[in-house]
Amino acid sequence: LVEGQPWGMLQQRYDNAMHHVVVGLKGEAAGWDFTSSLTSGRHSVHRVYDGGMVVSGYNTVRLKPEEIGLDPSKYSAETLAQFETYRRKDDRVLDHGQTRLRTLGLLGSRELMETDNGPVMLGVGLDGRQESVHYAPGVGVANRPAFDGQRNNWALHAEVQVPVTEKFEATAALRHDRYSDFGDVQTGKLGFKWAPEKAWMFRGSWGTGFRAPTLGQMVPSKSLVTEVEVPNTTTNERIPMYTMGNPDLKPERSEQWMLGLRWEPTAQWTLGADFWNLDIHDTFGNLPGRMILLDPLLNAKYFANGAISSPNLNLGKSSSQGVDYDIQWRKPTDWGRLRMSLRGMHVMKSQRQAYEGGEMDSNLGRYSSATGTVMARNQWAMSVMLEKSMLAAGATLNYRSGNTEQATLYDIDGKSMNYEHSVADDWTVDVFGRWQIKPALFLNVGIKNITNRMPPFRMKTLNVLNGVDTRYGDYYGRTLQLKIEYKF
Repeated sequence: LVEGQPWGMLQQRYDNAMHHVVVGLKGEAAGWDFTSSLTSGRHSVHRVYDGGMVVSGYNTVRLKPEEIGLDPSKYSAETLAQFETYRRKDDRVLDHGQTRLRTLGLLGSRELMETDNGPVMLGVGLDGRQESVHYAPGVGVANRPAFDGQRNNWALHAEVQVPVTEKFEATAALRHDRYSDFGDVQTGKLGFKWAPEKAWMFRGSWGTGFRAPTLGQMVPSKSLVTEVEVPNTTTNERIPMYTMGNPDLKPERSEQWMLGLRWEPTAQWTLGADFWNLDIHDTFGNLPGRMILLDPLLNAKYFANGAISSPNLNLGKSSSQGVDYDIQWRKPTDWGRLRMSLRGMHVMKSQRQAYEGGEMDSNLGRYSSATGTVMARNQWAMSVMLEKSMLAAGATLNYRSGNTEQATLYDIDGKSMNYEHSVADDWTVDVFGRWQIKPALFLNVGIKNITNRMPPFRMKTLNVLNGVDTRYGDYYGRTLQLKIEYKF
């Protein structure tokens, strides 16, 4: 259906509801400074089709010979009545999802001892969280089954900060997490900060980390996500591909290091850059459908009854490297304090394995068919803001560099050719404002993508929408955001 026809464009509505409550307490006790908090949050999404839908029998509608090629507004009343008969009058529910998160946090810090270069500081913490998820498809949506999940997580962590010299400071941290669904994880970090002069500061760190799989990735349910073209044929036959949760999924584990500097030559200017490296083991993901069809062992394991079932797996390693940078300028003026900033990231390496033991495949500036991902070489945001008394207003220019992608094109006779498509650079402009109505009451207003710019066309996506990959852009267009804050 296209715009202009009697049934109109297919329209979808998202209803989002978010509730978040935080209660906290700060104070001192027995030489400790402490902060505690309790939070409870819920996010629900209800998706429906509310326009452009038809009911069974719509294909019996026929135009009169003299109406063929006419604008729909010129159809006869009899023909328009036929169309109206098969227009769906009520909304069709696509699905409903809800997540809940409850957390408990307790942080404490104190001086352990005094040295000639300053105090040795200790910080400790206790964190607890309970998360749950509920998903229910609409009536007649058979390819996305309902599921529910819940888990608990407790963590203990500690950090020590030591002033080694007047200008050199070192830190060390340890953390232990226990998850109810996959067990224990230990991580740690070492870091330093060196300020040889007032205008210069150098810093660095090394550490380990982890990322827990989501509840949806672990619940053993099956969902249709795409169709895979059968390789090495000219029939254009496509096979449905389902993804599945995996309760045996392990957390991703990472090792990272960073070296950086900051320079403040004047009171108006601040410049900084951090060179970083990140290596991840046991990455989450699904085996590509084409790989499953071509590999005899994978085919025997994951292809049956005319469909591919690709579970979430720990696939292997990934490695990335780049530079984060920022430049900030501020100056008081007769109209208020003017701020300008540029924050960005330049990626020099991004590669990962499609499966454990496989070759590392780069996705930097190119779509990787092996992993189904692409990494932009450059991303940055340039902002300008004016602050005066209780008001603030500004704008941000967001940029993401493009990439290449390889696709196979077919003509009407089934002949194919390999084609390299260049995805254009993408940019959007956001504007925002903030009004402090009272000391504790704030109103925030923003318009995202004020130019109503659509993301660049992509031939390779993992979405049901052709041309848009919502991992790297959205199709909402111009979006108004309102937020009221009250602090007490």
